[in-house]
Amino acid sequence: MTDLLISSAVRRTLATPDGVAVDIDVSEFLSHIMTRIYDGTVSAVTHPIGFMLIDLSELADVKPTQQCRLHIWSRSRERNDGLGYIHDHSWALTSAVLLGELVDIDFTASSDPHGSYEFVRVTYGSESENFDKVGLYNLKVQRQRQLRAPVVYRLDAEVLHETDILSDAAVTLVIADRRESPTYKPLVVISDDNFISPADSRPAIPSEQAGSIIGSLLDTIRR
Repeated sequence: MTDLLISSAVRRTLATPDGVAVDIDVSEFLSHIMTRIYDGTVSAVTHPIGFMLIDLSELADVKPTQQCRLHIWSRSRERNDGLGYIHDHSWALTSAVLLGELVDIDFTASSDPHGSYEFVRVTYGSESENFDKVGLYNLKVQRQRQLRAPVVYRLDAEVLHETDILSDAAVTLVIADRRESPTYKPLVVISDDNFISPADSRPAIPSEQAGSIIGSLLDTIRR
């Protein structure tokens, strides 16, 4: 069932040009998401990169090729699978930074047997992820953007990037579109040779905990 408030936020995000402020009432939006969490309409998981992910796709008025997610970031995030934070995607992203400040860094990669970065290619399964090493690369910064809420930014499919959180917390509304590279297998940098594919790569977050996290963000906004 389509949720009018969520769908409106998605439309506003998609209609906003890159680098321009988006017109979304963040307090109203997060309060609505918190209600949806507590009533069981949506649920939260921990993404491997370390942020809280809430899938809003079934409530948003999006195309069949699109997904809509809310990402809630903490500057203290960490991952424990031996993989790093530099990665790319099989879809193009349109993101609205609703709260906080972040830096998004895009890279170009060149294969080099003596390169400084080793990558794996990820195949997503219904219950697990498979990683295949693809060799060593050197990376060069292509673009670096410092983004403070409220602003929209876009990232093309198959572009290596890394997101660093500058504020204590950040919230992004993300619309992903798979039309460009529907079969592409993403790349992720290795940070530890003993990297693993965890049995549960996206553990569920209890609704009470997820709601409490959003409640704390709302308290910060309203001070």
